[in-house]
Amino acid sequence: MSTDHAATAPGTYRLATDSIYLRSWACVLLSMSGTFLLLLSISALVYEQTGSAFLSSAVFGTQWLLAIASPPAVGWLTSRFKIIDILVWNDVAAAGLVVLVALALQWSVWLCLGLLAVHGFLEATNKSLRILPLKAHVPPTSIKQAISYFATSQYLASSFGAILGLLMINRISILEIAYLDALTFLASALLYRSLKSVRIDVPKGAQRRREVVALAKTDPVLLRAACYLVLSTAVFQGYHNVARTEFAFQYLNLDHDGTMYIQIVSSIGIMVGAVAAGRLQGFMNAYRSALPLVAAVGMLCIGTFLPLGPVGRLAMYGLFIMTFEVAFVVFQADMVARTPIELLPTVNAYSLAGMTSGMMLVVYLGAWATDMTSLLAVASALAIVAVFVSLAVNLRTNPERPA
Repeated sequence: MSTDHAATAPGTYRLATDSIYLRSWACVLLSMSGTFLLLLSISALVYEQTGSAFLSSAVFGTQWLLAIASPPAVGWLTSRFKIIDILVWNDVAAAGLVVLVALALQWSVWLCLGLLAVHGFLEATNKSLRILPLKAHVPPTSIKQAISYFATSQYLASSFGAILGLLMINRISILEIAYLDALTFLASALLYRSLKSVRIDVPKGAQRRREVVALAKTDPVLLRAACYLVLSTAVFQGYHNVARTEFAFQYLNLDHDGTMYIQIVSSIGIMVGAVAAGRLQGFMNAYRSALPLVAAVGMLCIGTFLPLGPVGRLAMYGLFIMTFEVAFVVFQADMVARTPIELLPTVNAYSLAGMTSGMMLVVYLGAWATDMTSLLAVASALAIVAVFVSLAVNLRTNPERPA
């Protein structure tokens, strides 16, 4: 295995001046900005037309259908092609696909959802691989901090997407929005192409599942980080995909613009959370902090329904998302930092498949339960489930537990 860690003297490496890191960060910012704009716009339009939390959430949930199958695809691709080439052509394909999604919406909602599933597959492949240039290039002593701040690109993109949605949803067509989305993917592909000098040596062959299982059995910190990453993302990000439209309409008394306000507040919370997690990496790890973090996120999730008025509830929602982001980054950073680079594509792909499967379950069951009961009931149930599953994870990953 060879990597391309930045050649710097100890203590002199700086993320802010690393052009490879900054270009990788910009790739995610570009591609995800357009994606959030398109998905938020479609979701808001569907809810406005139908009043159904289920159909509105399906716009996001359908993207995850084929993403569950990404681990075998990632293994097959990485055994035959260079990582950077996969990232480039993935974004080129996504650029054409988003235009087809917008066209399909004018003909058939079901065709649109089917194409969104394909788009989700491409996004899942990208998410599994885009961290590898960082793992190969950033010095090991800085990798946790790099991962923490790298997450800000996706969430800054969600804020940009929401702001663009506020400005454009009533002014231009969904097809014109898709054209803008396609341009962001093409720009991202060009930036990825500029990273060809980064050496990423991933051994060819099988997906190395047995080696990953063996590693997890010998490293309780890695196993606990991966379990909590899947659990917290499935529960709380899944809930967010249900809540961002329903909460705006029913609890903030806003129209379809409310979805964009929820996303902006969430993006601010996520940005603050990612930066805070980067600062706290030296004091927190997934092994010690996991259960308290999940419990705090659950309590704040329920706290968003306190009678605080629209502004207060929006602020509480931002605090809930901020705390979730701290938890997410702590778990992800420990998982990536402790995984050898040759196993990272497999670990990322399977953790992403777990998160995706869990989010699908939460989105579809949560949206159905919201239509049948209330969003408050769903939030309370999910928070309780998250804590009890966390307790089970802690017991399973206790190094003193008998084999």
